[in-house]
Amino acid sequence: NESMFKSLKRHSWVLVLLGVSSMAGGVLPQGVHAQTSEDTPIAPDRRKPGGSRPGSDSIEAPMRRKPGGSRDLLSNNSCRFDPQELTALIPESLKGATTSASPTLFFSVPPISANTSLEFVLRDANDRLVYEKTVPGLGQAGILPMELPPNTLSPSQDYHWYLSVICNNRDRSYDLVVEGFVQRLALDLNQKQNLDLANQIKFYQTRNLWQDQLAFLAELKRDRPNDPEVTDLWKQTLKSVNLDESIATNPLLP
Repeated sequence: NESMFKSLKRHSWVLVLLGVSSMAGGVLPQGVHAQTSEDTPIAPDRRKPGGSRPGSDSIEAPMRRKPGGSRDLLSNNSCRFDPQELTALIPESLKGATTSASPTLFFSVPPISANTSLEFVLRDANDRLVYEKTVPGLGQAGILPMELPPNTLSPSQDYHWYLSVICNNRDRSYDLVVEGFVQRLALDLNQKQNLDLANQIKFYQTRNLWQDQLAFLAELKRDRPNDPEVTDLWKQTLKSVNLDESIATNPLLP
């Protein structure tokens, strides 16, 4: 069941994750290299939302991790922030693999007020609703984790998710929407149990386990929020997929 991912080929760019070499002392990896200038996409970054909510069956429509900025967001709605500050933390391919049946997805969010809702929706390859959750804004900028319930993902199945900020309850065309795909892979992670930090990161990268890599980094960030080495590791990871490195300094939200 690969038709959903194949349909993205005309819109997506190839994500190249290079190997990680360890820093002096063997504690943290050095550069996770960004794409070269000739690989830099000229199309808008689709990890941020456009001005309108896509239909549930619009798989061929442009999908984004960043906003298009075409709609006047300050006139008739409650989203009093720069839409460019909303970002899905995923590769430019919009695909993130995991070995978990209940992975956590991550988003960089602006200070969304408590009277503005965020809606998360997960659908399977046949566009059937799998999971839906609505949460209020937290009034604070940061990295928002969205954890799926236990046993949500089946192995080797493709899932399409949306995160919408509902800016106008009476007109959902004002929603800011980011979207992407996640797939659970049947891999054994016991091999990494005795690896040091540098090789654990490399383990995830060489297997393209983006969601697991980011969850591992989030655990480090929560345990060591003021550790500059952890912040630097976040910056390198974000840079490797052409995301804003400054996101790395934002706190993890509850």
